[in-house]
Amino acid sequence: MNDTGADMTPTKMGRPALFDPDRVVEQVADLFWAHGYDGVSLSDITAATGLSKSSLYNSFGGKDALFAKALTHYHDQTVQAGADWLALDDGTDPMEKLDQLLSGPADDVHGQSDLRGCFLCNTSADGIGRAPDVDRLIGKGFAQLEAGLMALFRRFSPDAATDTLHNAARLALTTYTGLRVRSRTQPTRAEFDSVRIATVQAVRAILKES
Repeated sequence: MNDTGADMTPTKMGRPALFDPDRVVEQVADLFWAHGYDGVSLSDITAATGLSKSSLYNSFGGKDALFAKALTHYHDQTVQAGADWLALDDGTDPMEKLDQLLSGPADDVHGQSDLRGCFLCNTSADGIGRAPDVDRLIGKGFAQLEAGLMALFRRFSPDAATDTLHNAARLALTTYTGLRVRSRTQPTRAEFDSVRIATVQAVRAILKES
């Protein structure tokens, strides 16, 4: 019996992979999240994972495929959880939950010194079109977040028209995306707060007018 804990799934070359593929994807996701697609080389990936370039290609298919897997991992672990949290009726006032969402970027930068922003938002801002899987994941991620926001706003304004909910959700999501991208330049807390407050007020006004 193998007691190394390693994944023994055969690779394309028919040899056992003496590593945990999920762990490799997590490590690569951290690299791409922090530095972006263009800021990460294969040498960076081999250094972080301890794998050779041939092992990476045989097991994952190269940098583009690894990037798509990394973004998928982020989507499954973070984006989906965020969308579910927005849609969940946990008794929190909808505008308070929106405020919490928009406070996240400032809390990360000024509370945790985390300047990575959001992997999904960063990838969108850096330019899509590298691979169909990446484009699809970006679209899926934003669609799920928008749906979560619409469910949240439906609780605030039960009689609002669908178009009104769409408009409010898209405003909130665009603001959130912008704040996450701006996180990489470390704006002041006051800059974050002014945008957050104005956005909550604007969303509230849109929904109350419906």
